[in-house]
Amino acid sequence: MTNLLRSLILASLFATAACSHVPLNIQATAQGSALHAEILEGGSYRLQALVPRPGNYERLRVYIEGDGRAWKTSRVVSDDPTPGQSLVLYMAVNDDVPAIYLARPCQFISSVGCSKPVWTSARYSQTVIDVYLAVLDTLKSKYGVSDFELVGHSGGATVALLVAAQRRDVGMVQTLAGNVDHAAWTRSRNLLPLQDSLKPTLYALQLRAVPQRHYVGTDDRVIPATVLDSYLSQVQPVCNQTVVVDGDHHSGYQAEWSALKDQPLDCAR
Repeated sequence: MTNLLRSLILASLFATAACSHVPLNIQATAQGSALHAEILEGGSYRLQALVPRPGNYERLRVYIEGDGRAWKTSRVVSDDPTPGQSLVLYMAVNDDVPAIYLARPCQFISSVGCSKPVWTSARYSQTVIDVYLAVLDTLKSKYGVSDFELVGHSGGATVALLVAAQRRDVGMVQTLAGNVDHAAWTRSRNLLPLQDSLKPTLYALQLRAVPQRHYVGTDDRVIPATVLDSYLSQVQPVCNQTVVVDGDHHSGYQAEWSALKDQPLDCAR
């Protein structure tokens, strides 16, 4: 085999590997943890979840997945938004308080209504938020929950805030590399606005009273810190903490999260 042919074969293999996508195996990830896989009905869509054993839990920490693989490339929409990596999935299975992991619609499993707008322009639509509202109602009844703490990574932070704005039983929201103002995000990235999606900033009055902790990575090139700045300037939450970590969009959060996740904010709702 000539050196040129060998180089071409290697280049082809590397290109194939770079374009490949291996979805997370949620059952394998949960193995050995206190959580088990379950599919929850949410009306328009089903959600893949990891849930705890039966019991009564005064508060549940609900981890909400990010947008996953919404796009194959910058111009091609993915056929399957199931993530290939997850920050909050591993946080959920390793948490020592009662916790639940919720994927996003059409991740891991499919529903009748699954179509590309669900994980692109309409990823934060009222239809999507209604799914989480229904699922939380189910969890509240099943586990005797008094209130929820919502934790969202990336686009999951948007969902968490929109859900919190429409409920009266969310005691706290924590975001990690959160896309908390997607209008500011699309402007910063020269992307088309998510015209079919709700904006948390339009719920400033409701969110102002919700205790919030936002983690921001210094090397996050996906969602810059200016997105959080825009959100905070419009919502002006009464009880807020911003934590700056030495991380990018997917990593570098664990130390600060472990140290602070169970710490209440120095303010009351």
